[in-house]
Amino acid sequence: MMSKHWKKIFWVYLFTLGLICISIGGFATSIYGAGVGTDGALQISTADSLLRGEGLRDYNATLFVRWPPLYPVTIAALSWSTGIDTLTVGWYLNLFSFGLVVWLGGALLLESFRDKPMWPFLGSLVIATSTSLLSISVNIGTDILFTALVLAFLLAASRYLVSKSVWSIAAMGLLASLSALMRIPGVTLIGTGAIFILYSNRSVIGKGFLKALLFSIITVLPMIAWAISTNDLNDDTFFGVYLFASTWPLTNLQDGLFKILHWFIPYNLATNILTPLIIALLLAVLLLVSRKQDRSRLGRRLGQPAALSSLLFGGLYFAFVVLTINSLDTRDTFFDRYYIVILVPLLILLFAILEELVINRLERYQNLARWMVVVLFAVWLIYPIYNLQKYARYSRLEGVLTYNRFNTRALRESEVVKLLQTIGEHDNQVIFTNYSAAAWYYTRKNVANSPRGSIMGDLDFDDLIQEYQGWPGDEPGYLVWFLPNFYDHVLEPELLAELAELDAIYKGSDGEVYRVKARSP
Repeated sequence: MMSKHWKKIFWVYLFTLGLICISIGGFATSIYGAGVGTDGALQISTADSLLRGEGLRDYNATLFVRWPPLYPVTIAALSWSTGIDTLTVGWYLNLFSFGLVVWLGGALLLESFRDKPMWPFLGSLVIATSTSLLSISVNIGTDILFTALVLAFLLAASRYLVSKSVWSIAAMGLLASLSALMRIPGVTLIGTGAIFILYSNRSVIGKGFLKALLFSIITVLPMIAWAISTNDLNDDTFFGVYLFASTWPLTNLQDGLFKILHWFIPYNLATNILTPLIIALLLAVLLLVSRKQDRSRLGRRLGQPAALSSLLFGGLYFAFVVLTINSLDTRDTFFDRYYIVILVPLLILLFAILEELVINRLERYQNLARWMVVVLFAVWLIYPIYNLQKYARYSRLEGVLTYNRFNTRALRESEVVKLLQTIGEHDNQVIFTNYSAAAWYYTRKNVANSPRGSIMGDLDFDDLIQEYQGWPGDEPGYLVWFLPNFYDHVLEPELLAELAELDAIYKGSDGEVYRVKARSP
């Protein structure tokens, strides 16, 4: 067991690491604030709508059905109680959640390796220097808060396996329910909890089954209530839109493995098809040369409550993501926010293998082996620290590097945005745009999508022009066209000129602005 002396040092060390991570996030966002993408704009505009008493509606005044509502509800509640703007609340909440993830992740590592203090110390540094965790912490979004809820659940689950107390199962239920209301993959925590309850009551299987069933029903009820109250059971929006759209599980599996490898090794190595094969070969060799007692120790290590809860959740969550995420949206190797949730469970598995199949196998040279691990880790640490500081420095000067589409130096200084803000400040006419999230962000007013087809189907521009005859209606407005435009399904100004009268106010490399009104009959 780790001595009290070492435990005190570890808690001070962990608390300090968390504060450093919050400070790094603060540094990265000190000039421009948190990054804002389309998802973040939808969440914050919905929080604004709640504060106005208009319910769960986004910047297009559309019912918020894409994701569960806990994040905008939380932002709105904190904004209402503190008087701080919703964007600022989201920014600060996510920075604090970064520190919380470091603290909770370190605590989970400690639970898994109480007798081996080296691994919690090293693992906490891996978490703290993760550029992937930093990137989701400096953007508006659910990811970092969801990760914190997951780690808190895993700690509660490990306590339940030890104590079987009512408080532990209540904590599991609350955290699983909140996670599912934060992000749809949170349902994997409900499954994890149910399996844990069944496992801990395996001596009385009937009683265990009833407890697990009751736990599942109670924890999933809030999510079902939300889904029924805000979604149409007759269309594809129940439990969110596009849940199974454009999914290719084998592609997702390959991409997921590459992204996980990139946390530990450079991009060129991570994306090399030979790398996972070499790692699989090394694991196979380790198992082949291991002794029965080595494998038994590994089994006991992974069977401990904290490790078991982490591995069970990690497997369920990874399978859920691979089977359900939209492959087209996540092909970029640096888009790893869906996978970073399993960083701590992965570290527990990796450290257990190193401890039981490598270090303990060396017997008389164990101390030397541990020192070698520390030295090699210190050398490896150059890689994540270099990436971390590079990311933070760039984000501070140009706006957050990843996931951030709208809160950038280039957009803030563009003529299109300056004109947009002037229009939003002094004119109440409708603003139509190809990027409604960007227009909302710079005006903080509801905006309207310019004419467009379905993103999922084939486009027939002649049919679209017929469909939008009479646009923009009785009242004139403005068309703000951001460049470059990546939306192929949106009608460009040249085509819109066939529908309405467009009077150009500005044309430049960053976009175009028009006054727009319907053509006279």
